[in-house]
Amino acid sequence: MTRSTWNSCAAWTPSRGVDAVVVDCETAPDPLDAVRAVRAHTDRAIYLKPVFLLNARKMRERPGGGRAVLQSLTDGRVYTLERLEAAAQTTRDILRRDEDFTNLHSVSFEDEVLTKVLLFLVSRDEDELVPFPSRTAKLGYAYPIADVNYQFRNEQKALRALEVGESDGLFAGEFVDAWYVCSHCSESNVHPREVCPECDTPDLREEDLVHHFRCAYVGPISDFLDELGTNTMVCPKCEHILNHVGVDYDKPSSIFTCRNGHTSQNPPVVARCFTCGTDTRADRLNKRTFKRFELTPKGKEQARTGVMAN
Repeated sequence: MTRSTWNSCAAWTPSRGVDAVVVDCETAPDPLDAVRAVRAHTDRAIYLKPVFLLNARKMRERPGGGRAVLQSLTDGRVYTLERLEAAAQTTRDILRRDEDFTNLHSVSFEDEVLTKVLLFLVSRDEDELVPFPSRTAKLGYAYPIADVNYQFRNEQKALRALEVGESDGLFAGEFVDAWYVCSHCSESNVHPREVCPECDTPDLREEDLVHHFRCAYVGPISDFLDELGTNTMVCPKCEHILNHVGVDYDKPSSIFTCRNGHTSQNPPVVARCFTCGTDTRADRLNKRTFKRFELTPKGKEQARTGVMAN
């Protein structure tokens, strides 16, 4: 097995003569970027290249679960360059499967991404693609082997490609999670809050709504409280004292009052995107569903032969 560490990989030109790549996590400026560069390559002989990690424990964790993502893009660890038996066997297995593949011609970039994902999974004898929760991912989840083909924080395009693969029968999707994202930029970093329906301020004060049985007066609890702060409740309409909830009065709901004096019982929920600054009503946010994508026989057949199975 021809070996390539980071020191030589910095000036490394991928070629068919290199069987595998070993990235030294102790000396590489950013091991994840190095591996992503390999997997994002358009040449099958490069993006399917076996990649192993040396000194993986010394790699600094980065936001968004970098180690888990890196593990999903590589083929294992080596603990010393003098003992590569396991890595060599893994490399032989991957290269043997690669020899069975037929060159596929994609008609679009989306098709090319799907092809790369199919070939990667089959060459590793893997059957599924699982989303990783990530704080740095635009959607909140990442599919690393698909995401590497797009610019940073464009995971929605990778997810779209996988969904096309599912609709074409190449994958069988199984629900993992779902949530709402910004309808303007697809960012998951949205923060919902109630706002005044008249002036849109989120500065709202909530208090109980009180219904006095004796005279049927209904109003916020502040209307009933003694101005002297004794906590005695007196009806502002009939001036009777309210002693017992359920006997003298009940609290059917609550009422919101904004800093500008507007009142409402059901203020709308509006989500603010912390990336683009757009405010969107909660019922108009876009829902994103994340699935575990399992290779189907049709997907495996297309990877190996380039022919769609029935």
